[in-house]
Amino acid sequence: MGCPFYLWVAMQNKSRGAIVDKRTGRPRMLAVDHNHVTGQIRSLLCMSCNQGLGNFQEDLQRLKKAVSYLESFTSKDTLPKENSHEL
Repeated sequence: MGCPFYLWVAMQNKSRGAIVDKRTGRPRMLAVDHNHVTGQIRSLLCMSCNQGLGNFQEDLQRLKKAVSYLESFTSKDTLPKENSHEL
């Protein structure tokens, strides 16, 4: 993938990553997300999202469990909601 293609995709996304709808301010601050098995390019992500997916090793089950874990907490409480994950 050459630099012109990267800049074209960044401009099409208005310098926003594919996950978080927040402008990075600079197109070159986006990371090229790709499938580590096939090498296929998926999209551009902000650095935080790209690193987050990498930390979860692109494992959908782990990501779903992480979402479920976060959803088990309310913004006001530090303890899980009823019938959520056991500590």
